[in-house]
Amino acid sequence: MVWVWSAILAMDRGDSAEIRRHVRALDAYGPDDAPAQIWLAAQMFAGHLDVLEGRTAAGLARVRRVREQLMHGQAPAPGVPGVVTRLLLEDYAAAGEPEAGLALADEALGMGRGAELWEAEIRRLRAGFLAALGAPAPEITSELERALTVARRQQARAFEEQIRKRSRNAPSATVVLTHDQPKGER
Repeated sequence: MVWVWSAILAMDRGDSAEIRRHVRALDAYGPDDAPAQIWLAAQMFAGHLDVLEGRTAAGLARVRRVREQLMHGQAPAPGVPGVVTRLLLEDYAAAGEPEAGLALADEALGMGRGAELWEAEIRRLRAGFLAALGAPAPEITSELERALTVARRQQARAFEEQIRKRSRNAPSATVVLTHDQPKGER
């Protein structure tokens, strides 16, 4: 189970080298010698690595299969559906599939099952999908503001920094978070 949690933390940090290391450790387990929460996590993270390494279609299919299994059956551990949903959102972003990403982000915001732990990241990714689809800058800014509010409420400083970074790298100069402006400019 340590490898699963380590892979989740590496995902949140965007550390693909660490994810690779943990997936190699998880690969030692087959479907017959590991509990479902280990085996399914190994499969979803292996699919994520496929996406990162350019085997996009195969990787997305693998992560989608795990998610379908978890969403339509009994999850082997609390929160696992939220983890795989968060991972699939990251994969849609990496694969350049904003339509699928936006649809999943919208679903994730209301699904519960552990996804609420990543609400700030879901909203940050949602803002990226909106931007990729050409949404107006105020809509993107609004979503980033919601993401920042959630990150602060959850005291998720790493997510807060990711959101600020996204706002600085936004394609439109009009995407500026009001939380980052001096008080006199709000």
